[in-house]
Amino acid sequence: MDENEVHVAFFPRSSVNERLDEIVCEAETLAALTGFSLVVGTASPAWRENPKSKLRTIMAEVYAAQNGGTPMKIESIHAGLETSWHASKNPVLDMVSVGVTAHGIHTPEERIEIAAIVPEAKLLMETLRRIAE
Repeated sequence: MDENEVHVAFFPRSSVNERLDEIVCEAETLAALTGFSLVVGTASPAWRENPKSKLRTIMAEVYAAQNGGTPMKIESIHAGLETSWHASKNPVLDMVSVGVTAHGIHTPEERIEIAAIVPEAKLLMETLRRIAE
């Protein structure tokens, strides 16, 4: 790269593979319209939420039991996660992705709420115990 070049990397993510294709196509069009070249690497596969997930149901029950009946917040996000790679190899695998609250993700200010680690560990341990029954 010389001083007259600019390299930009972006990592499109989606829960729908077709949307990933659209995003790459839009980037290719934008590059062509503005005189830039575009190199497309390997995209993370999509991972769709399974609303009938038995694992999710168990985990939500455990969460509510551990939090005085408060329902667990369940949401789908666009993030490219390791689970998407597992799902691409085994589409029937029942998976969830959980984590503690994070702030400033992908910045030098990235941090997590330390106080949330122990409750998260208890949630995971009890979920695993129930699955093993």
